Amino acid sequence: MEWLAGAIAVLGLLPFVVFPVVYMIHMALRKQRPVAVQVAADVTTAFLLPVVVVWFNVLSGWRVTGWIIIAMVVLAACAVAVLQWRKRGRIYARRIVRLLWRGAFILCSIAYGVLWIMTLLTIKWV
Repeated sequence: MEWLAGAIAVLGLLPFVVFPVVYMIHMALRKQRPVAVQVAADVTTAFLLPVVVVWFNVLSGWRVTGWIIIAMVVLAACAVAVLQWRKRGRIYARRIVRLLWRGAFILCSIAYGVLWIMTLLTIKWV
């Protein structure tokens, strides 16, 4: 069981490290601050999603969090596609994916912060 706690600890720190590393690499290569933030957010989202799911599963005991997130993303994609189709008469899949991915970054970042606080509050300090 200690290996699981260690793995969760490493996974929990990974998104915190990935964002600044990707940002600094992109700034060193391209020197475009807004694009560097977007790229860092996009890469970090790939690390945040599984971390938030696993962390929530460990803290709550639920095992369906991943499926709930997938269902929410599919529903959001459908809603955005319908709104886009009504407004423009056409569906732009790339814009929908970008909107959902960046939205996932914001929501997962908030959930990441909340889970950090919950973890700190549930630790039994010596």
